[in-house]
Amino acid sequence: MVLVLSNNHRRILEQSAEACWPDECCGILVGRRNSDFSTVDEVVVAANVACGDRSRRYEIAHRTVFDALRHAKAIGLDVLGFYHSHPDGSSNLSSRDIEALWPGRIYVILSMGEARAVGMRAWMGGESGTGVVEVLIELTDVPEIG
Repeated sequence: MVLVLSNNHRRILEQSAEACWPDECCGILVGRRNSDFSTVDEVVVAANVACGDRSRRYEIAHRTVFDALRHAKAIGLDVLGFYHSHPDGSSNLSSRDIEALWPGRIYVILSMGEARAVGMRAWMGGESGTGVVEVLIELTDVPEIG
């Protein structure tokens, strides 16, 4: 699986992570999916509404997710997945991240070094709810739709 992400969308993800540091940022990836690759057309920056230590966890409001699902469907796209940052510098899925995976959705994790985004990796849980695979991120200068 490959996630196609424009450099403009990459910058949005990085700016979101840097603006939220030292807390985790979060948001939703909307776009087109086929069997081999998914292309991000829109990034929905969301507020981290997690209770407690937001430097170690994130939560997107249910209403925000619902609105993104409805919007994507209305314009012929899909919610491909989600993104969030790890202020501690890791771009691996945490045990909490693995527990919260929606099967078949992509999760981009931005690693932070101090207050700067220094990298990102993407992951996907299996459709059957088992197994996690790394998703290759392909950056492009192709203009996005939204």
